[in-house]
Amino acid sequence: MKREYPSTPEESFETAVDGAYYSKQLAKARLEDRICRVFHESDLPVHTAWDLGFGDSTSIFFFQVLGKEIRVIEHYENSGETLTFYLKLIKDKKYNYGTHLVPHDAGVHEYSTGFTRITVAKNHGVEFTRVADVGLDEGIDAVRKTLDRCWFDEQKCSSGLKALDAYKRQWNDKHGCWGSKPLHNAASHSSDAFRMLCVGLAQI
Repeated sequence: MKREYPSTPEESFETAVDGAYYSKQLAKARLEDRICRVFHESDLPVHTAWDLGFGDSTSIFFFQVLGKEIRVIEHYENSGETLTFYLKLIKDKKYNYGTHLVPHDAGVHEYSTGFTRITVAKNHGVEFTRVADVGLDEGIDAVRKTLDRCWFDEQKCSSGLKALDAYKRQWNDKHGCWGSKPLHNAASHSSDAFRMLCVGLAQI
């Protein structure tokens, strides 16, 4: 009941979730001790992957690439803030940044300002790269394939890992089975940001 109809975001993350998209891949990561302490390598660029929202949450994964390894060093999520808040947040971290991956719709003009989020970011010294607009199923498949290459910092990525654990299909009451589309819940934004990471790797 808590997982299907959570009264708080935390309840949606409790225990293993039926219908979860990435349960096998995350179980394997834990079995192989790839969820551990992952240190920032100062000689490697830090890339970011975003899911952008305003009323909804904005989520950011910070990661580095070393050979075939993807080292996810940090995750951040917040809501109700403007894009400039998040731009300041990443600049304050003083990382040597590489590519900032954002969803394809970041190029859409906003009614309130007339600018795209790409333009706003550029005006604040951050170059966004739009991820290729692939389908949702292809994106989920990319995550499943990429998770085998990932190492996560267990502390700084704890909230992002909870989201990936809880990202699941909608339940179809009429047919008594899991549907083909994701349930929009507290896990959605971080999971979408991680999907940007996996789909956008080829653009780094």
